[in-house]
Amino acid sequence: MMNRTDRKLRRLAKQDRPNPSQEFSDEFLQTLEGLPEKQPQKQGRRAFLVWRTVLVSCAALAVTVLVILPNISTNIASAMEQIPVLREIVRVTTIRNYFYDDGYHNLEADIPSVDIDGDSPPTASDAENYINSSVQELTDALIDRFYADVDSIGNEGHTQMKIDYTVVTNTDNWFTLKLQIFEGSGSSNTYYKFYHIDKKSGKIVYLSDLFLENSNYKTAISEEIKRQMEAEMEKDSSVYYWLHSEVEARNFTNIRDHQNFYFSENGNIVIAFDKYEVAPGAMGCPEFEIPKEIYQDSLKPEYKS
Repeated sequence: MMNRTDRKLRRLAKQDRPNPSQEFSDEFLQTLEGLPEKQPQKQGRRAFLVWRTVLVSCAALAVTVLVILPNISTNIASAMEQIPVLREIVRVTTIRNYFYDDGYHNLEADIPSVDIDGDSPPTASDAENYINSSVQELTDALIDRFYADVDSIGNEGHTQMKIDYTVVTNTDNWFTLKLQIFEGSGSSNTYYKFYHIDKKSGKIVYLSDLFLENSNYKTAISEEIKRQMEAEMEKDSSVYYWLHSEVEARNFTNIRDHQNFYFSENGNIVIAFDKYEVAPGAMGCPEFEIPKEIYQDSLKPEYKS
């Protein structure tokens, strides 16, 4: 069996490093200029040259709109600054990949990195650094734990770990990244880590930050979750949540200040629970969409629609 150093070297060799970015106009024009002109048919070559001319003209027009016009007219420049996609862009890329499989232990990990461009508030760089540092710290700890299990268990058992991510929301005003972790060793566990950026302020946001101080949002949302749990259990006998367990400490009572959440397509808050957090493992990772009228009065003014 390879030693730990060999494995780490192999991991490093598999890391996926991002390519450096280039200006849109240069990259577009260089790509077009580099297209081969040789075609097997004369007619095909003529058609190709016609289309190539059209594309180059389009590229020149795009460069004129994006680069030249804003420099000529302050009115145009001001108007373009109001276009959200040009003002602020949040990109998420996979900066590292890990893969390991020896027949007993399997690891697959895609590690994301957040990059904020554009005319962002100064606090946006702090949010970017926080997310990237947090993701690195968490995933490094998880991967180290996986390899520790490989060393201690060897071929006497099986383990599995999968780490990936999803960009849940990336609108003009809001960004949400969801980190997903699955661990298996005999039993399995699944849990999430959500990161939110309010693009208007450039700050990291937790659930509690959405609401007025001393408001009763936790009670209101928790009672709605309990209502939905009861309704699901009444409708389907196979559904079970920890509401009436004999083990009192296990029963769900209230959401936390930093409870996992995201916004649905309808703009409602969705409360997300990890596996085993409010129900047996067979229930997976339950989620509950909360109608806006339940908590609307407790929202801070900037988060009211």
